[in-house]
Amino acid sequence: MKTLTVALAALVAVALAAGPAFAFGCPKLVAAANEAIAKAEPMAGSGDDRQKARNAGFVQEAKDLVKGAEADHAGGRHGRSEAKAKAAKFLAEQVK
Repeated sequence: MKTLTVALAALVAVALAAGPAFAFGCPKLVAAANEAIAKAEPMAGSGDDRQKARNAGFVQEAKDLVKGAEADHAGGRHGRSEAKAKAAKFLAEQVK
């Protein structure tokens, strides 16, 4: 029983220590998404009207996702934050 308690305590300690380590991925992904948005914004005004509207929608949705990623990161929901940041980067990269 004592071994089980020690093993459980060690497992909990590792889990608590690993939580903050995963949090450091969010800011890097958000920064990458912001860079992609900054590159996409000047290109969003090119093309025909349909393409401009499409690009503007992609850029706006990417900005909204970045805001959500930052909020999720602050709230401790790092998995959601990373997913939103990756999606934002992808959308910004679709601007032609």
